[in-house]
Amino acid sequence: MERKPIIVAIVLILGIGIVILAKWFFSSSWNPPEKPAGVPDSAKWFGDRDGGTWIELVDAEDDNFRFRIYRDWDGELLMDAVFTGSRPIPGLSGENWHEKIVYYEYSALLDQFIIKLKDQLNDQSDYLIPVFPAYGGSDWEKIK
Repeated sequence: MERKPIIVAIVLILGIGIVILAKWFFSSSWNPPEKPAGVPDSAKWFGDRDGGTWIELVDAEDDNFRFRIYRDWDGELLMDAVFTGSRPIPGLSGENWHEKIVYYEYSALLDQFIIKLKDQLNDQSDYLIPVFPAYGGSDWEKIK
């Protein structure tokens, strides 16, 4: 009988501690990593606390966008390729591309590297896919 209040107190203290820790973790400010040497000033960061990439727009023509994608921590060139929409993507341009991108990743579902875009109003998942052959990069070397 005497152990029950102690167990309840321990569980309560642990629960409060977990809630405080989670609140701190998810609300604490976070900034992108410092840009590594060799990554152009024009490259923009896309990612989160777990990592991401630096993406540079090299050229935009019609619905084709040439991007250079760099690893976040060391600036290694991952992919230098022309990317095009998985379907027509209204409103995507060379002026606003940085407002539309979420991240770059390998998609196991699609079995290719993609640039994930913010979902449009139609709730369809939009992404850009590389047009091969690519110009270079370590991800391209893995798949060519």
